[in-house]
Amino acid sequence: MVCRTLLAFFLAGSLWGQVAIDKRVVLVGFQAADGRFVTGVDAARIRVPAASSLLSLAMDAQPRRIVLLIDGSGSMKQSWPHVLALCRVFLSCLSAGDQVALEVFAQKHQTLLPYTSDLSLVDRQLTTLPVPGSQEAYRQRGRTTRMSTALEESLASNTAFQSGDAILLVSDGNVNQERRRDRSEEQLLRRGIRLFFAKVPDGRLYEEDSTLVKEPASYAEAARRNRVMWGPRLAEHLALSTGGAIIEPWVAAFVQTGRIDAALLPEAAHHAGVQACALIRHVYRVELEFPAPLTKPFPFAIDLADEGGKRSGIRALYPRFLMPRPVQ
Repeated sequence: MVCRTLLAFFLAGSLWGQVAIDKRVVLVGFQAADGRFVTGVDAARIRVPAASSLLSLAMDAQPRRIVLLIDGSGSMKQSWPHVLALCRVFLSCLSAGDQVALEVFAQKHQTLLPYTSDLSLVDRQLTTLPVPGSQEAYRQRGRTTRMSTALEESLASNTAFQSGDAILLVSDGNVNQERRRDRSEEQLLRRGIRLFFAKVPDGRLYEEDSTLVKEPASYAEAARRNRVMWGPRLAEHLALSTGGAIIEPWVAAFVQTGRIDAALLPEAAHHAGVQACALIRHVYRVELEFPAPLTKPFPFAIDLADEGGKRSGIRALYPRFLMPRPVQ
């Protein structure tokens, strides 16, 4: 009896002395100033939150499942040829084993293709989409633009989403205000889904001839006005908070050429498609350990130092919050 009591006391003391830990794997991308994905990152250069320990770093280029979510509203009419070009370049850069679902939205959200590895089928389906602003487009998808609703319906319909999957949102961000709180961010964070926002030129930048664009100063002014609109702010916020990226064709082309003019539109679409593919397909798996389970959303930050230990010019793409694990 005495032995049993001592044994029970010893076990209880051992268990009491144990501290529960929380191990997490975070997907992190590293992006250079020209939009390229950065390879060859050394674990010794990564700075993680003081409340955590870095256990391991590994490159992850495994097959991805990606939702290609395209804004088909009327404001996309002038940009439509370049939207299709961007999407086709993106599809051409994917690898064997990748799966793509094709969805389009305006007032209504439509799933045109569920996940498929037949990327040529996705390409052919793109050609069947009615041009935004046409009567057929209005008939199919309505006249207003509901980005938040589209994201929520996409998440609800894709129950097979897994951590590491991505949504590539192609839009000018010109949406109608939805008078309710967006509910997609928490779902994206909890399910480990990254959102990438390919922001195409706003249709207001074009003259009557869609091959011409206004002067860069006018573009800058339109961009400034557009930045305070609700749509771009939501998409940009979701991209940054989920570990995705904002991909602007104008910026991608400007970095390569130093120019902003209409002749760059096809080239800009190409650069943006390649950039989106690289950032979605390639990522690092950063394994972290926390001394105790997370009980509330944890503001997360990660940085990459240069060889001298100072902050480098390379941008880290990572989820801004780590969420508590669901209660079993």
